[in-house]
Amino acid sequence: MENPQPAGSARLFQNKYLDRLSRSPRPIVIWLIYMPFIIFLLAYAFQTIAPITITTLFGGGVFAWTLFEYLFHRFVFHFKSNFTCVKQFIYTIHGCHHHYPKDATRLMFPPAGSLLISSVLMSIFYLLLHMNILAFAPGFMFGYLIYDSMHYAMHMYPTPPFQFLKPLWKRHYMHHYVNDDVNFGISSSFWDYVFRTKK
Repeated sequence: MENPQPAGSARLFQNKYLDRLSRSPRPIVIWLIYMPFIIFLLAYAFQTIAPITITTLFGGGVFAWTLFEYLFHRFVFHFKSNFTCVKQFIYTIHGCHHHYPKDATRLMFPPAGSLLISSVLMSIFYLLLHMNILAFAPGFMFGYLIYDSMHYAMHMYPTPPFQFLKPLWKRHYMHHYVNDDVNFGISSSFWDYVFRTKK
């Protein structure tokens, strides 16, 4: 684990435009990007899918996000390799955040990267779910918005806004400052319980 620095920011690219693309805005920006998609898809879903089915699929999308969040954080962001190029890639997408956890510009996934990953995932979901994607995808996107916003809040505000969130804050701090091989869930600790990585 990199020794975390109290302040500072990593310069990932010499090109200023590439470096700017690697940085993230405040949470309101991703809500403005994704909420129109969520509203549009749900509005279309209500014309073709039964309301109870929409509710179930939306909830399933949120739940699926929590699993994706856990797996991506654990096995992609914390992938271990002896190859220099792989190490550099991992540092670029996540290691720099562990090195500079107080850097507000790297607390959320950059919009350009998130939209690219979303496009791939939505294509896969469509192949699997066909028109049911209209209700499932908004749930998945909403889960992403909650995750990214919570992650931002965890680093910007040492005290959670609600007492019931305190265990999540505590576990994430442990992930950063004690042991980065545990507590991979951000918006939920459910999968850390399931896979026994909760401390």
